Amino acid sequence: MNEKMKKLAALGMVSVLSLGLVGGGLAGTASAKAKVQPGTIEKDETVYAFADAQGKVEKVLVSDWLKNLENQAEITDKSDLQDIVNVKGNEAYEQKSDGSLVWKAEGSDIYYQGTSQKALPVQVKVSYQLDGKDISPKELEGKSGKLSVKLAFTNTTKDYVPFTIISAALLDSEKYKNVTGENIKVLSDGNKLVVTGLAMPGLAKALDTDMDIPEEVIIEAEVTEYEPLTIYNVATAGLLSEISFDDEDKLSELGDAMDELSSSSKKLVDGSKDLSKGLDTLKEKSAEYINGVNKVADGVNSLYDGASQLKGGAAELSKGISDTKKGMSEVAASTGKLEEGNKALAAGASQFDAAMKQLAAAKQQENAAYDTLAKTVQNNEAIIKAMEAAGVDEAIVEKLKQNTAGQKQIAEGLKSSGGKIAEGITQAGAGADSIVTGATKLTEGVGKFTEAHKQILAALTKLEAGSGKLSVGIDSLLNGALQLKKGGTSLGEASSQFKKGIADAAEGGHTLYDGMEKFDKEGIQKLADTYNNELKGLVENSEAMVDNAKEYTIFSAVEEGVKSEVKFIIKVN
Repeated sequence: MNEKMKKLAALGMVSVLSLGLVGGGLAGTASAKAKVQPGTIEKDETVYAFADAQGKVEKVLVSDWLKNLENQAEITDKSDLQDIVNVKGNEAYEQKSDGSLVWKAEGSDIYYQGTSQKALPVQVKVSYQLDGKDISPKELEGKSGKLSVKLAFTNTTKDYVPFTIISAALLDSEKYKNVTGENIKVLSDGNKLVVTGLAMPGLAKALDTDMDIPEEVIIEAEVTEYEPLTIYNVATAGLLSEISFDDEDKLSELGDAMDELSSSSKKLVDGSKDLSKGLDTLKEKSAEYINGVNKVADGVNSLYDGASQLKGGAAELSKGISDTKKGMSEVAASTGKLEEGNKALAAGASQFDAAMKQLAAAKQQENAAYDTLAKTVQNNEAIIKAMEAAGVDEAIVEKLKQNTAGQKQIAEGLKSSGGKIAEGITQAGAGADSIVTGATKLTEGVGKFTEAHKQILAALTKLEAGSGKLSVGIDSLLNGALQLKKGGTSLGEASSQFKKGIADAAEGGHTLYDGMEKFDKEGIQKLADTYNNELKGLVENSEAMVDNAKEYTIFSAVEEGVKSEVKFIIKVN
């Protein structure tokens, strides 16, 4: 039990002791003091419920105290009790047809009791265990062991009334040892143990909260020769009815402020997000801009380098043109030699083609010889089979087998080499044909080359004249490229600083957005969620619950306009 529960339990024990219950008497409520409000009659009601050892109510006795604050001669009261008796005085009453009671008070307070058949707003169910096993109260008497007594309370009010229940019991310290439990407080005077417990049945559900609010009281102890316990349970709605919600308007203002703070925080997050995106876009586009600047700078450098190379190339071009003209003259001399060689190649190819045709004819004769040898091998193999079948001398047959095997090996060798030779002859013949065809085409190409050679020499002459003018233009281009290069260098240095500035701004935008998002999520929204999901509902439910507690002021009946208060004492024995 946490510190708050312990404090409430201690408070409950004091309340029980002040009622005189620990001393064993049910009377004494008449000595309680009430706040005097001149001009009114107040009614203080105590409901005594007598239950068996398992919590079943057997009798309900109601004690009412009518406080005659104006010392009136007669007091008008309303009651639905039966067997009404004056318990402190001789004042008589007259019951009217509408059920009201008119007491002949003669300026005194009235104390009366009566019985009721109505169900209590709170119920208690008591169960027992000995050494971990369920046991009935009768079976438990006289036994010893590990005892557990559980009082489970149920709030039966339709519109939830927040009853606080204080349980109290006196234990003999000689019979009860190691007293512990749940939702209880144990005090000792050396001879007796005072056990008090606290329960608020149904409160967590009414508040719609997951707070751990006790709904039962459990007493555990090592008991020797158990005797029936007497447990008093005081139930009152007065404890929570004293709570005031005078600052309801301030709570409402707090809720409105939380909504506005939450909305504004989300707008700030959205704004920082848009800013971050805009800076990212600027960074992205600046990268494209920088790339463009770099490309311009690279292009300018390339232009300058190209112009420098072009100047050197112009001189080489002029020299190359002269060298090319000289070379073309030498090519002309070589062209005649190429024509003579081509003619010799064509003649040789024709002779090679004729020789290949003679070789092909010889190969046909070889193929005929192979066919004859193959047939001879087949005939010999047939003769060998016939001789073996006729039982000819094995020596003769073996000699014929050896000859036949040699012939067969020769035939297979001719077959293998003959195929390759034939393939080679075919390829060689095709090559000879290609050479003859190529020589013819080469002759035609040499003629075309000679004509093209003449045209190239004419073009080179014109190109040699234009190269002089090109050199002058290149000098002007080189000077302009040098100026561009200087400007490109300055632009590149400035764009680098611009790029760094944009990158730093974009990084700052990210940091701002991340910080705002974290502040909103972990700070503002969490605070708003806590208020809306927990505090707001808890306050609203508490208001309704406290209103119900304030309205529940009587168990029997009360005259309209009379202030009243009620409490319940359930004695379990």
